[in-house]
Amino acid sequence: MSDFTANFWSVYVAGFTLVGILACLVLLWVTARKKIVSAADNTTGHVWDEDLTEMNNPMPRWWMWLFVLTIVFSFLYLAAYPGLGTYEGELGWTSKAAYEGEVDRANQELAPLYAQFTARKVEEVAGDPQATSSTAWTARATRPWARPTSPTTPGCTATARKPSCRSSTTARPTPCRPNRAS
Repeated sequence: MSDFTANFWSVYVAGFTLVGILACLVLLWVTARKKIVSAADNTTGHVWDEDLTEMNNPMPRWWMWLFVLTIVFSFLYLAAYPGLGTYEGELGWTSKAAYEGEVDRANQELAPLYAQFTARKVEEVAGDPQATSSTAWTARATRPWARPTSPTTPGCTATARKPSCRSSTTARPTPCRPNRAS
């Protein structure tokens, strides 16, 4: 986004947005005002498959009012929130501020958990079952191949990428599975 620092792009986005909304309003106004003279049987004269005719009925009023309410909502939304180029909106909401607020809340909630591990040496944390179970769970949730290997599985080796087992009968590695017999 650093390439779009000129004021031109802000005006372009705002203008394009407003012209699009106003074009919808003009389209609705023109189609509501135009009266088409229809045949006595209220058809347009188009016939398909020998018996399917196109009727000349106006749009329902509730549909037109819903369209108008959508246009009014779009103007109110663009006035309240940022959506017109660099215009910040009346409420002053920004996605950056919302993100930073969520990060701050998460850091406050997780601070006690992290504090108990940051004060200790790495060797102590590695021997702590609570720390290793949390790490193992995270690894299992984000990387399915990073499951802890069972020492009872013969030929099972864990590498930095994926754990694998080599059987004497197969040449290709297979995923490690803990021994269920224990």
